[in-house]
Amino acid sequence: MSVKKTFWQRELDKDSYWMFQQLSTTSFALSGFAFTSLSLFIGLFADRPSEAADMISILLTCTVLFLLSGEMAREAYKISKWLLAETIYLATLSTLAISFWFYIATKFSFVNPWTTAALSVTIGYLAYRTIHNVYVAVKVR
Repeated sequence: MSVKKTFWQRELDKDSYWMFQQLSTTSFALSGFAFTSLSLFIGLFADRPSEAADMISILLTCTVLFLLSGEMAREAYKISKWLLAETIYLATLSTLAISFWFYIATKFSFVNPWTTAALSVTIGYLAYRTIHNVYVAVKVR
């Protein structure tokens, strides 16, 4: 008699392992991007750190969350762990994009409405994917 595996115990087949590798690689690359941006902000605002304190905190948080997502995806062979890693990745990517847009919008006056519209559509899609991941996790379990 076989025991039915729960959603939390299901594993993807070996043909799907490329998804884990791709998510891991992308998360680690974006972690490097966020860390490089963090270093740039620290260097540019070294004499007046209070002006960039919020952005520095967000970039540090994004760096850590991208590292977490990448590490989870690298060792994830279960569907639940992959979905959690992808959800962290999508939420962090949304946070990073919104924070850059917000920083530019508050510091400079040349934010184009088309840029805001494109960013809104992108963030909407990322939010949809995050909600869809949660829905799939709840529905399938």
